[in-house]
Amino acid sequence: MADANESSESDVGVITILVYKILKSRQRVPEHVEPEPELPKLRKDFTVEELKKYDGTGSDGRVLVAVNGKVFDVTKGKRFYGP
Repeated sequence: MADANESSESDVGVITILVYKILKSRQRVPEHVEPEPELPKLRKDFTVEELKKYDGTGSDGRVLVAVNGKVFDVTKGKRFYGP
């Protein structure tokens, strides 16, 4: 019986090591992504025509959204709010 017990213990050890290596290999190292440079704050009142310029297609890529008279800079979510 001692042989069977030793065999099953070594099997458990080997299986544990294999599972650990498989799980470890599936973990991805996050790629280092450079953060986008911060855009300067815009503190002013906008007309509708001025806001139309900030639809994400301009040179700075800025996206502004106005809700109930308040203007929000949603550039960080431009894939959602953009053109």
